[in-house]
Amino acid sequence: MAPLATPLQMGGALPVVGVLLALLLAAIVVYTVRDTGEYHDPASASDAVVCPRCHHSTAASDSVCPECGREL
Repeated sequence: MAPLATPLQMGGALPVVGVLLALLLAAIVVYTVRDTGEYHDPASASDAVVCPRCHHSTAASDSVCPECGREL
């Protein structure tokens, strides 16, 4: 019985590097969208407070972020 081939034996390091680059690109896109505020819908009220950790918008009367639990 033949030994199992590793990813490096099947086609070099190119497929492995390609997958890692795709994951890195996806992470960059997610964090870019999240930092611009489009990831979470901002509240329509003008007295809304935005959590500095997760950018979740909540009412100004809240003292704790309902999403991540950080004190506001």
